[in-house]
Amino acid sequence: IRGRANRKQFNFYLLYLFAIAFFALFSDLTFLFSGIKSKYLIFFSSLSSKVFFISLIPFFSLSVRRLHDINFSAAWMLIYLPIIVISTSDFSYNENVRNVYVIFRLLAWILNLFLIFKKGHDNKNQYGEKVIS
Repeated sequence: IRGRANRKQFNFYLLYLFAIAFFALFSDLTFLFSGIKSKYLIFFSSLSSKVFFISLIPFFSLSVRRLHDINFSAAWMLIYLPIIVISTSDFSYNENVRNVYVIFRLLAWILNLFLIFKKGHDNKNQYGEKVIS
């Protein structure tokens, strides 16, 4: 992935993603507690998980471009790898693995806050020209 993404692009994507995720979660909860038996229940009851998986690739792509803007390598995205592996496996029942999972979730939140608030480089860096918005 080449190029850079500034704070504005990253923050607007996060705002858009949170709005979509809120709508999906609201629709999931509405169908869950409505008591409606419908053939569409399976689709709507898992809408938030579908939104999550669909948004993974754009989120990672934009996060890598954001890391490039602050002159960091994309290798920092490897913090998310244990989160995905542990959350999609049966290891979450083990207390030690759960503790590691919590630590990596905390590191991921810190990385996200860093990406949200850190100002990018004003000049050209090894990843390209400054993004003009």
